[in-house]
Amino acid sequence: MTSTGLAGAAMASLAYPERFTVVSEVAGAPLHEGIKAGNDGALLMYSLYMQATHGKCNMDQPSMWNVTEYAKWRCWSAISHMGKMEAMRRYVKTVEEEKPDIWHEVALSLQAKKREKSGSQDSVEG
Repeated sequence: MTSTGLAGAAMASLAYPERFTVVSEVAGAPLHEGIKAGNDGALLMYSLYMQATHGKCNMDQPSMWNVTEYAKWRCWSAISHMGKMEAMRRYVKTVEEEKPDIWHEVALSLQAKKREKSGSQDSVEG
């Protein structure tokens, strides 16, 4: 199967919330260090991930002098009205935009997990 076919098969085989879970694992959430996004993209991914996993922002407002934490709080607070499933859907869409090859990486990750699972079953049976 071609890499495009492999990625398409991975994308088509997953429904929410599993799709969100796999993409967030491969994307390295919540820090997203493997994705080279600008500040706005990074903040959006962080806030959507937090909304999808924790719901409404539950952080105390940090000092404005703590620029990074204040920006994270402000972005997450701004979307606190959004439901978890909608945040998952928007998160996946944002990751796809910031990292176009994400589904290829998801497909490789799923294949590796499948091999690990079949290998552990073989050792149990053997």
